[in-house]
Amino acid sequence: MNFSRLKSLLLLAASIFVFTLLSRHLPNQKLQTVVRPSPAPEVFLESYFRDKSKYDESFSKFEDMPKVHVLAAITSHHFLARDLIAQTFSGIDPAGINTVIIVSPDHFNQPVRSGTLVQTTDTVWHTPFGKMDSDQNQIGKILQENGVLSDINTFRSEHGVYTLIPFAKKTFPAAVIIPLVLRQSPDYQYFYNLGEKTSKLISLHETVLVISSDFAHNTSAEKAKLADRKSIGLLPNKQLEDASLITNDCKQCTAFLFGYLKNTNTDSQLLFNKNSFGLSGQDPENVTSYVGIYFLAR
Repeated sequence: MNFSRLKSLLLLAASIFVFTLLSRHLPNQKLQTVVRPSPAPEVFLESYFRDKSKYDESFSKFEDMPKVHVLAAITSHHFLARDLIAQTFSGIDPAGINTVIIVSPDHFNQPVRSGTLVQTTDTVWHTPFGKMDSDQNQIGKILQENGVLSDINTFRSEHGVYTLIPFAKKTFPAAVIIPLVLRQSPDYQYFYNLGEKTSKLISLHETVLVISSDFAHNTSAEKAKLADRKSIGLLPNKQLEDASLITNDCKQCTAFLFGYLKNTNTDSQLLFNKNSFGLSGQDPENVTSYVGIYFLAR
């Protein structure tokens, strides 16, 4: 063995001896590990209805439906009427659509800041078809309007919005969402003006406005037909004074729609007029009715 190798072995043995000696005389201490904080969980919203097969089944019924360029639409927010919702979305040409605005009534009147008339959120949505981002830029501009509040909690329970989000994501996979919940208020002029202002923030032909509204409530199937006939006759005129005459669960949403389309010549196309008795076969004396309408650029 040469001297260099012998020297290395002696140094190694000495190191081991010193380490052993010190470990016997030092107090018994646990090794300290660096604990890194876990990343904060992602905050997101999602629909209560998460079964992808339900959506696929409904959309499959309208695979051959002709596509048209739609500026705005009215559809249901009852999952019972999911085939009707799929019909609404299936007929919209998705080409060039970058933004979807969903406007819903505030069903539960959750406590919020005094003076609030509109609630929104820029939170991401999880759907069976992937994530749908909110349009944070445009939502930020809408939040500058008086009476508009960002409130995520409203959207955790508001089926007027969350029911439609997966339909929107499947139809417009690359689009972003602007969700708006309108409080119950007789100030239809406010909502009309907000609709008009919103139309000026976005590119009208790259955006679809979806009014999430059911029509006659808690009435017989026959009376619902009569009320719907009157409502359907008034909607194409887009007159603010007619908003209070339309029998639906969100007259504010109707006023918003009329303001949004104020400066655009449109034609209307009726898609369907049905009710919960026709879909479920239950309780013909206590129905909710559903109206689907497109507003098309003339």
